Amino acid sequence: MAQLSAGKLRANHAQLALALEAETEVDAEAVAGHLFSAGDRARAAHYAERAAEEAIAKLAFDHAARLLRMAIDNTQASPEEVRRLRTRLATVFEWAGLGDEAARAYVEAAAGAPPLQRAELERAASIELLASGRIVEGTAVLHRVLGAVGLSAPGSVLNAVYWLIVYRVRLALRSRAGFRFESRAPDAIARLDRARVDSVFSAAIGFAFTNAGRR
Repeated sequence: MAQLSAGKLRANHAQLALALEAETEVDAEAVAGHLFSAGDRARAAHYAERAAEEAIAKLAFDHAARLLRMAIDNTQASPEEVRRLRTRLATVFEWAGLGDEAARAYVEAAAGAPPLQRAELERAASIELLASGRIVEGTAVLHRVLGAVGLSAPGSVLNAVYWLIVYRVRLALRSRAGFRFESRAPDAIARLDRARVDSVFSAAIGFAFTNAGRR
């Protein structure tokens, strides 16, 4: 092997990849490795992601994360496709209980995303940061998320209690006027409204246990 030229080695790896692809049960990880060595990075990324999904099905999250990183590093797809891979990686870290890594992956996925998608990804990052004990960073991200959907956190506990009373009174008055809750499918609700509900829910959990709503 040491006497083979670089071009010949790449050709051999390409042939091995083709042979493995022809098998009845394809070893996606092996194919990805040979394609990477053959210089076919785009197809290597495809098989690396396929192998990652197989690892996820076996709950082998650490292995899946390594394969997803390989896919991210080698893909030549669009920014949206890279964002999808980074989001999947963040989810895998989350399942593995690796909050710091999940938060970092969510933040990386959020970079360059459309406003609402960015807010949704950063909200996920804030949850992982707060759950990992990184209160200051998680709170800062959560404040940013709330601002992105046109909301803000109360400046103090007293302020929070005041607005809780105000909104409860409003709800009681509307109920007397005939207002009733109507169940709707998520797709029937505007995306911004859904983002606001999710953001407020996350803020309620994060700020309630950390008393970190104040800047």
